[in-house]
Amino acid sequence: MASLLVLFVFVMVGAVSILWWWGPIAPGWAMSTIMSALALSAVLVTVYQFYWARNQARKQRMLRRSLQEQREFMALRVAERTRELADANRQLSTEIRLTGEYTDALRESEQKLQLAMQASQLAVWDWHVAARTFSIEGPDGGFGQSQHGQMLDLRDFVYAEDFPQVRTAIQNHLKGRTAYLIMRYRTQQDPSLWVEDRGRTIAYDAQRRPARILGTRRNITTEVNRERELTLAASLFSGNRDPLLVLDRQFNITAMNPAFADMLRRPATDWVNRPWTSCSHSELIPQITNGLERQGHWEGEILEARADGSAFPLFMNIRSVFIGDHVAHYLCFCRDLSQQPAMIPSSEAHYDPLTGLANRHYFHQHLDYYRRMDHLPAHQLALGILNVDGFRQLNEQYGHSAGDQILQHLAARLNHYGAPLIMAARLGADEFALLFSHYETTQRLKQLCLQIVQDMHRPMMLDQADVLMGVSIGLIELTEHNVHHGFNDARNALQEAKANGGNQVLLGGEALTYSALERATIVQYLQDILTNLNSPLRYVPMYAAPHDEIAIGLRAYTTLTNERAHAFMDEPLFQMARERHLEERLFRQLLAEAIRTAQAVPSYSSEPVMLSYPLNGTTAANDQLATLVMSVADELQFPLHQLEISLAAHHLDTSRFEHIVRQIAVLHSRGVLVSLDCLGTLNLTMDQLSRLPLSTLRLSHAMLQASPLSPQIQLLLATARELGWRLAVTGVVNEPSLRQLHRLGVDSVEGPYFAAPLDSSALLTLLNQVALHDRGDNIHVH
Repeated sequence: MASLLVLFVFVMVGAVSILWWWGPIAPGWAMSTIMSALALSAVLVTVYQFYWARNQARKQRMLRRSLQEQREFMALRVAERTRELADANRQLSTEIRLTGEYTDALRESEQKLQLAMQASQLAVWDWHVAARTFSIEGPDGGFGQSQHGQMLDLRDFVYAEDFPQVRTAIQNHLKGRTAYLIMRYRTQQDPSLWVEDRGRTIAYDAQRRPARILGTRRNITTEVNRERELTLAASLFSGNRDPLLVLDRQFNITAMNPAFADMLRRPATDWVNRPWTSCSHSELIPQITNGLERQGHWEGEILEARADGSAFPLFMNIRSVFIGDHVAHYLCFCRDLSQQPAMIPSSEAHYDPLTGLANRHYFHQHLDYYRRMDHLPAHQLALGILNVDGFRQLNEQYGHSAGDQILQHLAARLNHYGAPLIMAARLGADEFALLFSHYETTQRLKQLCLQIVQDMHRPMMLDQADVLMGVSIGLIELTEHNVHHGFNDARNALQEAKANGGNQVLLGGEALTYSALERATIVQYLQDILTNLNSPLRYVPMYAAPHDEIAIGLRAYTTLTNERAHAFMDEPLFQMARERHLEERLFRQLLAEAIRTAQAVPSYSSEPVMLSYPLNGTTAANDQLATLVMSVADELQFPLHQLEISLAAHHLDTSRFEHIVRQIAVLHSRGVLVSLDCLGTLNLTMDQLSRLPLSTLRLSHAMLQASPLSPQIQLLLATARELGWRLAVTGVVNEPSLRQLHRLGVDSVEGPYFAAPLDSSALLTLLNQVALHDRGDNIHVH
């Protein structure tokens, strides 16, 4: 606009100038006109600028207002978008958190599923039939089908003989003939497993053919084996010729085999599924059921009736059958005693007329039942042999009638005991057999036998006087391994108990089972021995019987100050040493200590001091026995002919006899003397005995007290004289016993009459104080 006004002014000025130039206009008027035009132009420009400036100011104000409105609008939009973004962010965070929780829950569920599958030994498989893919998850890759990431074909996984039936089951299910796919088969892996697959179709294609099948697989090997065992047991139950009866927990009859039905001469349906008390004719059934509820077993005779009403004696052995900790059934083993051969009346055939207890024949008949069993569980059966201490002297002092009364009193006291003592029998004279069953623990068995010993050691009122007697019990726990020779083992334990003074219980073949505290005690004791802090060796002097002087000899014992091991330690310490590979070190150290003690003993005669050292069962079978003995003797310069190795007869069992004979034969060939300690019944044949390179036979004084001597002892003494063995006797208690042994030609004696076992320091102190002729011809060490 301003440009147009200026242009107009310049046009007017130009026009005036032209007119003035050409002359029509007067110069003065032209100049004034130009000046007026210029002034007007200036005014117009000024007015224009004023209005233009005002207009610009208004536009700026409008622009600023517009900008402010735009700024406020943008601020509102930004705030709104910020809120929207914040809301979206919160929603996204929530979704992420929930997704994480879902993922964790899914992972945890998957882990639980895996653990459940592992715990249940269950595999899950998925078969996409249309896609021809198969996957399986579970223990050991589906029990061997998935190996190193490779899925075995079913033909390579299923046992060849079982594959046809597996293929048939699959075909039947694919054709819709079965609602479920069920297959039981063996696998080809080694060892082979029995598995069971169970599945069903979960998806079909357009033609309604199975497209996807889901299923599980489990290991049924144990079930199949149990089924076979049950089938075999059922076959044995039905085919067993001995009558068998099965009761449930409420004493209802659940089954009987044909032999039991034949024995009753009635069909099994007459008794099965009925209470035993309503079927049996015996009045003892309530008493038997009470005993079964309290103790879990019962054994004895009842009087039963056949279908025709005829009564017959029936022997029953009833045992509990447990499932877990609860009784599930009772199994009754029966025997019709009326069918047993009866050469003499029943009362005479089974019972001792004097005491009323079972006799020897009936006892062994009862024991034979257990000998026929293939397996005897721990703590099921134990045998005790009981003998009256000093019964012969009581018989001689008070007469045979008093002796009979003593036996009757003893039997009456035994009859007061119930389970676990299931039978007491008189074997003959003053010897009785005790049979224990289901006694729970060895400790309880020993406590019961100790209680019997204490009960017998009470005064008995006889016709002539009151008598106080003692009894000894030799005890053995029976298993399928020793049930055939357990009687001899129990008798050996009895002889040792009587040799130790009587009125006690001795468990033969006691298992070396110790608690943690007892093991720690023995380990500490072993360490004390090996560090020379303690010595288990004790010594007794040996008296040369045929001479008028003491030819000092030492017989060593190994003792353990542990009540569980009784007075003498044999296997426990050496077994602990063997576990720690310290057996040879222990043997060398103890033998060296015994030799040093023998070397320190003053000699009171021209004969050398002899040392008799005992071997335990593990050391006797050591391949290095001869080397160990000779190396220790050489180190200490101890003559081998002054050393005697003492071997207990009960260590010479059949399985190790030949090996032990070879070991001691080597020692004997080097000049070492060998003695056999027979303190109980000898389980060796005369042929085996003659093969032993012995120099001395050592017997218990109790074995020589009988008059006349038993045939076995007479044969043993004759064999010793024939083979030139020296005869030694242990356990001498008084002067009359010593005179009796002199008459038998015994070479050496020892026992409480001379001295109790002493440690080395006490022994040397005692022997240094002994005067050679303190008591004339004979000197005794007390």
